[in-house]
Amino acid sequence: MKTAAATLSLAALANAAAPESAFHFNRLLTGYAAACRGADTLDVKVTPESVAWDFQDFSGESTGTATYCVMENDIYRAPGNWRFAFESATYSGNVKLSGDTTVERLGTYLHMMASYVTNPPATHDTLEWALRAGPLGNFVAANTTLNPDESGNFEVVTKPDAEGWSPCFFKNSTTDYFKFQMGHQTMLYWNEGAEATGKSELGPGLKLTLKMKWEECDASLDAISKWGEAVKKPENWNPYT
Repeated sequence: MKTAAATLSLAALANAAAPESAFHFNRLLTGYAAACRGADTLDVKVTPESVAWDFQDFSGESTGTATYCVMENDIYRAPGNWRFAFESATYSGNVKLSGDTTVERLGTYLHMMASYVTNPPATHDTLEWALRAGPLGNFVAANTTLNPDESGNFEVVTKPDAEGWSPCFFKNSTTDYFKFQMGHQTMLYWNEGAEATGKSELGPGLKLTLKMKWEECDASLDAISKWGEAVKKPENWNPYT
């Protein structure tokens, strides 16, 4: 007979389950990216516990325009029969505030795109592709001073507005039958106060750590066809052209 303590221990182990290794980013595609203008301005580390970004070029001033980093990141070597979600986002950096100026919004917005062949094992010329998209969560610190210390250093933890899971990854998901992308936007807006005597500044530099959780799942064409929402695409479209 199981004790209550044993049952709780088993539940904790189940909740803590994770694959031996996480996915990898094959390439980073930057769009409107004034705050991450090239691979030499950012670092990323992916483990089963977290995705950690170091945006070395991320900075903003309250007297300037909003600061953006927008990317599409190709995922490959994802662990088969697993899916993930983000539990929280931690922002850290340095901020200097003037008067009653606050950060209107420091936020990260994440989604995934899943492209997959619906008629395997077809030949290259007869492949039929489907495309679906789903949210992974918005992580926003709003109307805040970020609570910096005397030196201006801050660390803020945010939770997602809603839980969003990735699709269940297929084994050997780097084949020509599948492609997964993670869309990423991190942005900064200011709310300049009436009592400000000068400009407020954030950066240069921002670190973002996305805490991950994992769940085992059964990957199939039927399951992925029900994940997220279908995206309209041109006839004969495929993600590699």
